[in-house]
Amino acid sequence: MVLQYLKLAGLWIGWCALHSAMISAPVLRAVEKIPWTIGRFYRLLFNVISAVTFVAVLVFALSIDKEWVWRWEGTGRVVPFVLFAIALVFFIGGGRHYDFKEFLGLRQIDRREQSRSLAGVGRLETGGMLAITRHPWYTGAIAFIWATDVSVARLISNIILTVYLIVGAHLEERKLLDEFGEEYRMYQNRVPMFLPLGFFRPAKRRR
Repeated sequence: MVLQYLKLAGLWIGWCALHSAMISAPVLRAVEKIPWTIGRFYRLLFNVISAVTFVAVLVFALSIDKEWVWRWEGTGRVVPFVLFAIALVFFIGGGRHYDFKEFLGLRQIDRREQSRSLAGVGRLETGGMLAITRHPWYTGAIAFIWATDVSVARLISNIILTVYLIVGAHLEERKLLDEFGEEYRMYQNRVPMFLPLGFFRPAKRRR
């Protein structure tokens, strides 16, 4: 069983490496040099490959999902529902600022051009959910993957995916700093990365 868990960890790490490599700056620069007749399909291809490989690893994880670490019982059963509700709020709230057709890769096909922008607006948005956390989808994803009972297989999966999301958010920060410069740096100083702690702080009184 230990070998299966090690295999699972290796598969998740491999998926994370593949996912990161396909959206790395060198790869995206190379894609931009491809004629638009082919390059405009890259985002869609990336999503398909990511989804298929993710499901493949997930199926393997579920096949060895037998030994429980902990299960929510009694009043603790409310915890998964709370985490799921938090995930839903952050997904919906964050989604209002993003272009789903751009995210899926369909708008690139319509426009016959490639794009690395998720928002598809070419400017830094800081309103709505983005006014209390810089990465609502990352926060929602982390809440979602922990909104369940935890087996050994799920614990391995959750830890690796959580670390990957945190690292991914930091890498995305670098890209945003390169794109928006000082404007994004000021945004970083004003709004937390994941947890909207500032949202619950009392406003400072003006003197």
